[in-house]
Amino acid sequence: MAMLERVREWLETYPGMSRLAGFEVDELGTAADCGGLFPQGLTEVERREDILGNVEVLNEYRFSLRCVFGRTPDGGGAEANARWVLAFQDWVQEQSARGTAAQLGGEGTQQGTARAEKGALSQNLEDGTATYEVALTIKFKKRYEV
Repeated sequence: MAMLERVREWLETYPGMSRLAGFEVDELGTAADCGGLFPQGLTEVERREDILGNVEVLNEYRFSLRCVFGRTPDGGGAEANARWVLAFQDWVQEQSARGTAAQLGGEGTQQGTARAEKGALSQNLEDGTATYEVALTIKFKKRYEV
């Protein structure tokens, strides 16, 4: 299974994900209660080589999770939306602490850490919807043996 599929499958285990009628990759609908996962690439954070030439790298994948939720012009629904975002961030932290976050690198990979940060309202639209965004980062070590 590819990295992107692993992350998506893991995110879909979040209990609050049932609120989203649709959850896509690199797409975000305009109707209320849809979400999208936007990959932002891989960064090699650190690289170590042993005396035999085996290499261990610390990688970091970054994503943006965006969700469209209903919201009335007078702010109705805003608190429920904010609660969803905060609960999602708490869930990611717990998953990371328990070692049950997405396992990304496949064979030769050590379980890493996951963080969900900067959850906030990013756009409040006149059509009665609002877009919320969370920065998701997953770090893991991968070993390459020669």
